[in-house]
Amino acid sequence: MGLKYQKEIYVQVALSVPRAQLFYYIWPKQFETPQTGLRVRVPFARGERVGVVLGISNENPTEFKLKAVAEVLEQHPVLSEHMLSFVRWAAAYYHHPIGDVVQHCLPPALRRITGRVPEGGIPTGYRLSGQDRPKRLSTAAQRLYGLLKKDPKGCEHSVLETQHIQMRTLDSALKQGWVEAFEFKKSLPNPPKLTPEQQTVFDRIRSQKGFKVHCIEGVTGSGKTYIYAAMIHDCLKRKQQAVLLVPEIGLTEQNLNHLDQLCGAQRVCMHSALNEQERLRAWTQVFSGQAEWVVGTRSALFASWKNLGCVIVDEAHDAAYKQQSGWRYSARDCAVMLGKFFDVPVILGTATPSLESLFNVQMDRYQHYRLTSRYAGAAVPVVRRIDMRGQKAPIAPAVCQAIEARLKDQTQVLVFINRRGFSPVLYCADCQWVCNCHRCDAKCVQHQRPQRMVCHQCGQVRSVPSVCPECQSDKLLPLGFGAQRIEDWLIERFPEARTIRVDRDSMRQKGQLSKTLSAIQRGEYDLIIGTQMLAKGHHWPQLTLVVMVDADGALYSPDFRSMERFAQLFVQVSGRAGRAKHPGEVLIQTHWPQDVRLEHLIQKGYRDFALELLKGRDASRLPPTMFMAYVVASGRQITSVERFLGAVQASIKACVNAQQVEVWGPMPTWVKQVEHQHRLYLMISAQHRPVLHQILRHVVPKLYDFNIKHKVKWHLDVDPIEIP
Repeated sequence: MGLKYQKEIYVQVALSVPRAQLFYYIWPKQFETPQTGLRVRVPFARGERVGVVLGISNENPTEFKLKAVAEVLEQHPVLSEHMLSFVRWAAAYYHHPIGDVVQHCLPPALRRITGRVPEGGIPTGYRLSGQDRPKRLSTAAQRLYGLLKKDPKGCEHSVLETQHIQMRTLDSALKQGWVEAFEFKKSLPNPPKLTPEQQTVFDRIRSQKGFKVHCIEGVTGSGKTYIYAAMIHDCLKRKQQAVLLVPEIGLTEQNLNHLDQLCGAQRVCMHSALNEQERLRAWTQVFSGQAEWVVGTRSALFASWKNLGCVIVDEAHDAAYKQQSGWRYSARDCAVMLGKFFDVPVILGTATPSLESLFNVQMDRYQHYRLTSRYAGAAVPVVRRIDMRGQKAPIAPAVCQAIEARLKDQTQVLVFINRRGFSPVLYCADCQWVCNCHRCDAKCVQHQRPQRMVCHQCGQVRSVPSVCPECQSDKLLPLGFGAQRIEDWLIERFPEARTIRVDRDSMRQKGQLSKTLSAIQRGEYDLIIGTQMLAKGHHWPQLTLVVMVDADGALYSPDFRSMERFAQLFVQVSGRAGRAKHPGEVLIQTHWPQDVRLEHLIQKGYRDFALELLKGRDASRLPPTMFMAYVVASGRQITSVERFLGAVQASIKACVNAQQVEVWGPMPTWVKQVEHQHRLYLMISAQHRPVLHQILRHVVPKLYDFNIKHKVKWHLDVDPIEIP
């Protein structure tokens, strides 16, 4: 590279270190002119790291002798100016180290010095080359051969992905020569046909140019997906990219087949279950503009967008959009800001808008649309409460009769229980001993397949004791019912039914969830037992009965958000029933059938119920009408944790506007001890968002110094959605 300038130039580089600062380096004169967004290799401490240039200066603002950038890893920026603006906002709003936020925008391969952005286009199609294939092929290679043989024109890579053909299988076949890659051109189909109600919503959104947030409140089964498809189709016609966020990986894969038919074009899928090579491939396709639209979970939001045209968030109320470890961001809120920086529309679709979204609608920050009719004229399911007082069995006799009737009609039944494992408690009938975790302030959950005791806080696994370790009694009893125990009970009661359980324990293998959901949709199972994984977004035409095994846990939780979550869960689970020609029914088992809140929800519906909750939040000075943050600390010595949070409190009180915030604590977290670490937290709230963030800007930099002094771990949670 030639000499481009004479004066010394300095660059600010974002590095993934636990400090909220940028690092200055000298830009060597033999390099081309620096640009923000470039990925560079720099010396740091005793080694080297990958960073991204975020600023350029002609002056050295420090007193120290600076080191020079060692290498520019790509000739062109990996992050556009729009993405850099978004990154700066995200780091500032969540008071998180900007280097870590930047790393979220890069796939794991590009966070390492050896990683490079692939040059040239990424192949989007594969076909048989005509050469002889090896006589011995792996099982995966045999499946690949079978798929390619069916279509001599070749298969699109995204189709092979849905069939769980991994890149290593393709790479091996390419090297052996019996498969060849090519550029798969996909034509744009006709726009999806919309109902008059859907068309009205689409036309109103399309008529408003630039950034606006559009909240679509549509009853379950109202066909919100068709509006998403119409928006994506409109983006593709304008040669722009679109992104559709979904809360669960299972929904990612389920949406693909239907949306591919409606939208066509080059689509990629982005979620945490992809391996490193697949993530790099997907990121590169978005970065190069080869990917025209993306469907994915939280992480898809941070792809390096080339020409973004719209952002869609499906099931926008879902708590899964909030990251609960590391950098605790809300993907829904970040999606809104991403749309703002790219000046494009943002669509939040849900049957049950969060109270935050409803509050923003009331404040005229969001446009609001309602879809009140179920697609194809499907009827709203009938809801009945089942009184469980005096019942010993987990399923009431009236519910068993309803299940039996549906099975005779050859329709499907969903039994919903939001609790993993076999039993939440293992108890000694003689001495009242309970199996607790040795490392946490939590009970171990009994699992049957395989048999073990598991702590759902720290993951510790133990064998199931045959006798009580305290009194040697063999009278060890499981108390309560988890999904595994409900499954066993129902199989014994309905042995002829084809039964499947869907939860995190039964769906561990890659691709297993997608295959199971497809099998359910084809009607291969009669009786489905599931946890929250099955509560949203699934369309099963033959499902006519939904049973909520235990509504009381959510109804009587001390968390102030529990009623909102229960109402959302109730509506989402109910929405799985009667989505086609068969009428649906929902049975709710409860020990408090007369609960006025449950009555209100069933009779008046979610919207009226949520607006009442919003009034209560306002009267109680709770979010969304107030703004909140948690400082959570943990350590081996509880006194160290208390001193750390005491120092944080003192720092807050020293602020100029300290009287405008309330600080509660230190308080014990929901689970007081995890992995021998005592956990306490402070709750900071303010009536105005700028006041809260002014306090946090003053306090957060000091937390790093307090941490060194008191030797505790800590994290900050801005806009938390659950008690820590």
